[in-house]
Amino acid sequence: MRGLWIAMAGCSGVGREDSGTTDGSDSPPLTDPECADPVYFDATVRGKVTRDGAPAVGAEARLEERYWVPGTVHGSGITGDEGEYSFLATDMPIIEGCWGWITGFYIAAEQDGLYDDWGVNSSVTSAWTEGKDTIELDGIILELE
Repeated sequence: MRGLWIAMAGCSGVGREDSGTTDGSDSPPLTDPECADPVYFDATVRGKVTRDGAPAVGAEARLEERYWVPGTVHGSGITGDEGEYSFLATDMPIIEGCWGWITGFYIAAEQDGLYDDWGVNSSVTSAWTEGKDTIELDGIILELE
């Protein structure tokens, strides 16, 4: 557990003498000076949504980014007969050196007031580092509840 805290502190700026703020507070800076400039990429996102264990036909699925620019939707689509979606997500920010904490990618789905979401940072960054133009979310089935 202590190793996890040390790793988190190293990534967040906690424990650094110069926090990078100008207001005299001890808050860490919004971005780490070791982070690379963002690059943006596009990819097709594919996955599945279920409702009561059956395919959720006609549900909206979307890829959101909640930390870099909160509330940004990079793409969305409607599920088909098998509850599967496929849509183009555009302008996804990738910030080398700061993966996993400065961006917050989530796949979300909703229908008739039911909702589910799941964090997919590793899937997005892996697709980018591997040069893929498709993000397959086969292992993440959203269940509307």
